[in-house]
Amino acid sequence: MADGLPGSPLDPSSTADGTTSRMAPDATGGPDFDGVRIRIDPERTEAARRLLDGRAAS
Repeated sequence: MADGLPGSPLDPSSTADGTTSRMAPDATGGPDFDGVRIRIDPERTEAARRLLDGRAAS
């Protein structure tokens, strides 16, 4: 993660001073790379789905 980068005023993730953070995945791990797979709590996934479904209905 890189913080404090210039952002767009239209970006909802930018801060009051107009900065944002960016992430760049590293694709150089090679075939034996043992990555960590993240898991999202099913309750949070369902909450997000309900929010998005409500937005689509508006």
